Amino acid sequence: MRNFSRTALKRMQGLTTASTQGPRPSIPAPPPPEAAAPPATSSPSPLTDEVPAFWENRTHTELMAVAAACHRQRRELTEQLYERELLGVRRAIASLHLRGQGVEVGAGSRPFPLPEGVTCFYGDVRDGQQLQDYFQRQEVTFDGRLDAQTFEGVPDGSLDFVISAHVIEHLEDPINAVRNTLRVLRPGGVFLLAVPDMRFTFDHQRPPTPLEHVIADSQDGGAGTRMQAYLEHVRYVHPVLSPSIIPEDQVLAEAQRINEQRMDLHFHAWTGESFRELLEHIRQETPFQVEGPVFVVNENIFVLRRG
Repeated sequence: MRNFSRTALKRMQGLTTASTQGPRPSIPAPPPPEAAAPPATSSPSPLTDEVPAFWENRTHTELMAVAAACHRQRRELTEQLYERELLGVRRAIASLHLRGQGVEVGAGSRPFPLPEGVTCFYGDVRDGQQLQDYFQRQEVTFDGRLDAQTFEGVPDGSLDFVISAHVIEHLEDPINAVRNTLRVLRPGGVFLLAVPDMRFTFDHQRPPTPLEHVIADSQDGGAGTRMQAYLEHVRYVHPVLSPSIIPEDQVLAEAQRINEQRMDLHFHAWTGESFRELLEHIRQETPFQVEGPVFVVNENIFVLRRG
């Protein structure tokens, strides 16, 4: 395990436009109406497989395969469009708020876009091989071990920014995770926090995590509510992620099984409003300013600036 305070900080420490004016060109007059192109009056003819008659003699199995392929293609195209929109908003927010030296925790295979001139250390509780296995791909972003819950090994007031995207919902004690993150920031430093909005993720069927639940987690590290998270996963999330449905009389046994394995999952689920309520609670004892959230696709992006 690499020591963050030595390795990371050493790594991070290593690290005109002319204009002329002249006479304004004249703007050409628009063409007369008769010169305009005629509007299209008909759409292209449909392709062969876009006509119902093409499918009349197909078997039920063939139709199921085609329907599944169409749904998969639609999902993949939608994800590509959403990813483009998400990256655009993330890039704009990063360029506005990130300067100097910082850390991203849990970047995995999708590191947050960074503006030019910043230095970023990528930390995770898993090592490089474990990340490749978890994300099932070779391209992962990893510099060394770092726990997003505690920030152990990171000196107080040593960073200009911390990025955490879709990580805090995996932590059992979010309140102290936010406090520990703010602790390692310099005054005026930025905690850029992207939190999935449960209404637009696979958490949409589960109950929102109430503030009282998270306050209890801050007192015992989440031990008292851990089993509840596994029960909610089996009962509400598993049916969304898997075609199989676990009967109600088997839910408890399955929750106990994945609890014993300490399966990684969303221990908490929030909307933008409920997470803002959580931040306001933390602000009662920890000084910081909240900017945002900015909602995009399925996440709320908050900017927390240390006081």
